[in-house]
Amino acid sequence: MLGKRGTILTNSSDVYAEPCAQHLLAMIASLARALPIALDAQRGDRSWRMSLRPTLPLLNGQTVLLLGFGAIARRLVELLHPLEMNVMAVRRHIRGDESIRVVTVSELDQLLPTVDHLVNTLPANDQSKDFVNAARLAKLKAGAIVYNIGRGTTLDQDALIRELRPGRLSAAYLDVANPEPLPPDHPLWAAPNRKRTTGQTLPRQSATLRTRRGLAQSSHLRNLHSVGLAGCSHWPDFAERKIASMTAMFLIDSSKGTAGSLSSRIQRANKSP
Repeated sequence: MLGKRGTILTNSSDVYAEPCAQHLLAMIASLARALPIALDAQRGDRSWRMSLRPTLPLLNGQTVLLLGFGAIARRLVELLHPLEMNVMAVRRHIRGDESIRVVTVSELDQLLPTVDHLVNTLPANDQSKDFVNAARLAKLKAGAIVYNIGRGTTLDQDALIRELRPGRLSAAYLDVANPEPLPPDHPLWAAPNRKRTTGQTLPRQSATLRTRRGLAQSSHLRNLHSVGLAGCSHWPDFAERKIASMTAMFLIDSSKGTAGSLSSRIQRANKSP
């Protein structure tokens, strides 16, 4: 029906790519340079930790394995490029146009012993539940770091704690957990070298409505540019206004917790001047 009316439907699925990728970059860099330890010292005994200096690695040449290759992972690849890291990804279906080496799930286990940074961006579904399980965590090389910015259900947290307690894994950074919010007495809070942020990557929690609208609108326009529509002579000048109107309606409805039907939103967008 939409095609017959000449209506083009797009989404803003990459709206979280920039904040999430930047957050991951910040954690990768801060853990490599021991910034959390320095902050703890500043808040604690204010001692000079000079003995740390010779132990801090450079990221150049280290291996990053991305679980999933969606918008967040693709943006992180771009941000890591200047650091000359060896970045690979695992995804269910390889398209062939990826900018880095991508392998299927069947090859994952044999790669884990080579990984310095395991970055989990997986969504929550039946196939991804406990995808990073005890067996896979045990296959990681000693000193590896685990990052989860996907969904809490994709990681076996009890198994992660067991790997962190003896120090076999050097650290874990989690922006998500299971359950959320994580109870104050959950053992994950007390796990050594565990860094936790509470969904700080999500624009809906940290940005204004105007910023969120801008991110979503930019995402829609990128989609249109990618298929050669936006800015072309046959694309009406008022298209961007319609997209902005539709984006605002989606965000406002979302912020109010209402659901309004998709068809009614499209009709209102098509009527806007």
